[in-house]
Amino acid sequence: MDNEPTQEDPTTPQAGEENAEAAQTPGSQPEEETVVQSAPVSTATPPEGWYPDTQNAGWRRYWDGTAWTDRREPATAAPGPAAVQNTGPTFCRACGKEIDNRAVICPHCGVAQSQAGTSAYVPRPAGARTGGIAILLSIVWPGAGHLYADDNNNGIVFTIISAVNFLLSFTLIWLILGIPIWLGTAIWCSIDSNKKVEAWNVAHGYPAA
Repeated sequence: MDNEPTQEDPTTPQAGEENAEAAQTPGSQPEEETVVQSAPVSTATPPEGWYPDTQNAGWRRYWDGTAWTDRREPATAAPGPAAVQNTGPTFCRACGKEIDNRAVICPHCGVAQSQAGTSAYVPRPAGARTGGIAILLSIVWPGAGHLYADDNNNGIVFTIISAVNFLLSFTLIWLILGIPIWLGTAIWCSIDSNKKVEAWNVAHGYPAA
């Protein structure tokens, strides 16, 4: 009998097919490596102090420990907490309220502060009033210096006194009463009007002399 080739059963998987099917079996697939993302490291809130202003180059902005404030100044010192260590309380030279020792302008009254260690002359801005003019007006006509300083109450009173004293100058009574009255009112008005001028400058945002 001739040896006839045997026909393989098509439903019987071949050896290679068994390996392929085994590789395609879901249970035989290697598990995917799970990547666990670590939580971000929390950054501590920066301490209170001056830091570079990202919105204005060359300027610094004050951080109060929780949020940015509207206080800004030129970046003349190294930023960070080390540059703002206070050695003691600092007070505004105009209003007397406590301010940061590196503040250029008082946040309460807006008066510019003189920088420590500097002796540069700061000219009085246009519009500010001077005590010298108030003193001169008070000597010439007591009461005029107060009107110059916007102290109308004292200005009107002493202006009337000066007018009466001027009328007395045409009589002999002026030699007895007029000179002492003029001298006393001139001295008092010169001192007081000078103080009123400084108060006016501070109230209107000008630096005190």
